[in-house]
Amino acid sequence: MAETVNSEMDQLYTETIKEVETGKIVKGKVVQILPDVVMIDVGLKSEGQVPIDEFRDKNGEITVKEGDEVEVFLEKIDEDLGTIRLSKKRADRIRAWEEIIKAYDKGKPIYGVIEKRIKGGFFVNLGGDLRAFLPMSQADIKPIKDPDDLVGRRFAYKILKIDQSRNNIVVSRRAFLEEERKKRIEELMKELKVGAVFEGKVKNITNYGAFIDLGGLDGLLYISDISYERIKHPSELLAVGDKVKVMVKELSEDKKRISLSMKALKPDPWEKVEEEFPVGSRVKARVKRVIDAGAIVSLKPGVEGFIPLSEMTWIKKQIKPSSIVSPGDEVEAAVIRIDHDRRRVVLSLKEVLPNPWEELQLKEGDVVEGKVSSITEFGIFVEIAEGVEGLVHISEVSWLERNPNLQEMFKKGDRVKVKVLKIDRDNQRISLSIKALEENPWEKFEKENPPGTVIQGEVSGHADFGIFVKLKNGLEGLVHVREIPKEPGKRFEEVYPIGKKIEAVVMSVDKERKRISLSIKELENKEEEQVKKRYTEDSVKTTLGDILKEKNPSITSLIKEGMAK
Repeated sequence: MAETVNSEMDQLYTETIKEVETGKIVKGKVVQILPDVVMIDVGLKSEGQVPIDEFRDKNGEITVKEGDEVEVFLEKIDEDLGTIRLSKKRADRIRAWEEIIKAYDKGKPIYGVIEKRIKGGFFVNLGGDLRAFLPMSQADIKPIKDPDDLVGRRFAYKILKIDQSRNNIVVSRRAFLEEERKKRIEELMKELKVGAVFEGKVKNITNYGAFIDLGGLDGLLYISDISYERIKHPSELLAVGDKVKVMVKELSEDKKRISLSMKALKPDPWEKVEEEFPVGSRVKARVKRVIDAGAIVSLKPGVEGFIPLSEMTWIKKQIKPSSIVSPGDEVEAAVIRIDHDRRRVVLSLKEVLPNPWEELQLKEGDVVEGKVSSITEFGIFVEIAEGVEGLVHISEVSWLERNPNLQEMFKKGDRVKVKVLKIDRDNQRISLSIKALEENPWEKFEKENPPGTVIQGEVSGHADFGIFVKLKNGLEGLVHVREIPKEPGKRFEEVYPIGKKIEAVVMSVDKERKRISLSIKELENKEEEQVKKRYTEDSVKTTLGDILKEKNPSITSLIKEGMAK
C-alpha cells in the first residue's frame, strides 16, 4: 500500500517537472529570507534558491519580504541533490528584453535612467540589467550646455535600433521629444483661437517683447501687452524660464503668427481713474523716472501720472526736473487734468504749495538784497524772496562794460543789491538792475561837461572814421575824422598816436546811445578866437602910455617922474 502511494507521488512530481521546464520564467512565493539566499516556492518538490544580492536595490536594501510573489528564471533542477537553482536577475533581463522588443514593434517609448556619460553619448539603464546607448546628438532637441547635468535622471526614449544577439540597443530622447511636441502642437492647434487662455513659458526676451512657448508653438507678447504699467524693458517683469498665463490676442489665418497678452487677463485700472483721482484732488505718488520735460510717477499699479516741468515750482526760470525730484521720491501733488489719449493723470506740485507771488510785497523802484541762484549767458537770476526770482539782464549789470564776464563777476550764493525795474505779476517775471543803483555816468558827464567844455583825455584807439579818447570815470569819446585838424603829409594816426594826451571840446553827449562827440578843430577855433579877441582889444589902445602900462606898470611911473622934472 505504501509503495503504491510513493509511486503515485513520484509520478505526480515527474509530471510537475515536465510542466515547469528549465530555462523558463516561473512564478513563485518567497517562503524564507536567509543571510545568503532567498527561498522561493515555485510549486516543485523542493524550494528554489536565489542569491540574496539579486533582491538588493542600489542602496543595498532588500526589496522583498516573506509571502511576496515574484517571477524568477528556472536555471537548473538537480534531482540527485534535490535542489532548484533560480535567478531573479535573468528573469528581469528577459522581461526587459520582451518589453523593449514589444515597444520597438509598436513604436512606443521606453523609460530609463542615464547611468553615466561616455565618449559620444551616454549609457542608459533600462532595467533588467540592460543598458542602451544614447548618442549625444539624440539627447535633446536643443544643444546641451552641461551633459553631466543629465546623469542620474530618468527620461523617456524612442528605440532607434536593437540587436538582441549582440545585446545592442540604441535609443533617442530627441525623437521622443519631437514626437511629443508634434502631438502637443496638433492638440494646441485645435484649441488655438482668439480669447483662448494658455499657460506658457518665457522662451526669449527682446527689447520689444517676449517670446512665449505655449507647448510647441511660440507666441509674441509685446511689451505693451505685458502690463498696464509702462515699463522700459520686458526684463523688468519677466525672466527666461518664467511660467506665465497669457491670452491669445490676435491670430493669423494660418495660425503661424500668434499675438499674446498678459494684461488682458486683468481688469484695466484706467476704467475707474476719474473716480479714484478726480480733478482738483490731492494725491500721493512715487517718482518712477525723471525726464527733461518733467517726471513720470506711479499712482497705483497700471496708473501713471505726469508732472510737467512748468508745474513743479512757482519759479519761472529754466531749471532741471532732477534738481527738484529724484526716482523713488514720494510726492504730494494736485490732479489738474486727465489725459485719456496718453493714459496719464497730469499732476502739479506747485498747486499744493502757497503761491509766493500772491504774498509778494514789492513795487517798482524798490532796492532789495537777494541771493544769486543761477548764472546764465544772458544774465543772473537773483532770489529776492522765498520762491521768487528776478532776472538781472547782462545789459543791466554795468554801465561801462558792454559784455561783462558774469562767471567771473558772480558766484552762486553771492548776496547782491538790486533795483526793481519792472514787475509782471501775470507772467510772474521781475526785471532787476545792478547798474541802476548808480547814476548814469553819461548823464553825470553831461551835467559836469556841457557842450563847449574843454576836457583832457588820452588817445585809446584809432578807426577809419576817427580816434577814440579815454576820459575820466572810464568813459570814452570819439573825435570824428572831420573834427581832426589836417597836417600836410601826415595821417591823423601819426599825429595822434595811442597814449598821447590831448585836449578837445565837448560837442554833444548822447545818453541813450552812450556816445560823447569831441572836436580838436573846435579847440583850435576857440584858441584862434581868443587870439583875435585879444588882438582887437590891443589895437584900440591909442597911447604909448596905455600900451606900456599894460606891458609894464613900472615904466609908466618912470615916465611920469621925468615929465614932472
